[in-house]
Amino acid sequence: MDLALDFHTGGEARHNHPQVRYHKQNNIAAAISSHFGVKYLIEQPLLAHSFRKAASDMNVPAVVYEGGESIRLDKFSILSGINAIKNVLSALQMTEGHEPLPVNEQYIIHKDNWVRASAPGMFIWFRKSGDFVEKGEKLGEIKDPYGTKSIDVISTYTGHIIGHNNASVVSLGDALFHIGYEYSRVK
Repeated sequence: MDLALDFHTGGEARHNHPQVRYHKQNNIAAAISSHFGVKYLIEQPLLAHSFRKAASDMNVPAVVYEGGESIRLDKFSILSGINAIKNVLSALQMTEGHEPLPVNEQYIIHKDNWVRASAPGMFIWFRKSGDFVEKGEKLGEIKDPYGTKSIDVISTYTGHIIGHNNASVVSLGDALFHIGYEYSRVK
């Protein structure tokens, strides 16, 4: 069986809690994603010109692992990625002697969206990737350079933060918190 696995980080200053993304209509990719041993399994449609779309066009199931942030080493995300490779190889009976690490909780994210900056300024986050938040909860603040104005960043969803922005300065409309708001618990 052919299988495509892609491992990478979040983009720019965005940090992703270790997660996998797959096309929910591909049963093999969905099954393989559960073996990665990460907290979040994200169902996503195929995007034009993407790795998963190219693999799908060749009838190859594809799963994308995302963890950490570009240009920054994150030990937790790196170790999660290494364990994910070992777990998948073990599940496919391609290696011996590897016992998958237990996952305390695992969620399938059915729908997700970003909470965006309503103003430019200096960004301070109070919540981070991996946290569960309630709709209406304060996630952070955006302050003007003089410290005279402060705008609260409020969650528009109840769900799991699967990614957050680490930039110290943000512009109007920048993505701040990626929240999975429709989900089901697997474990």
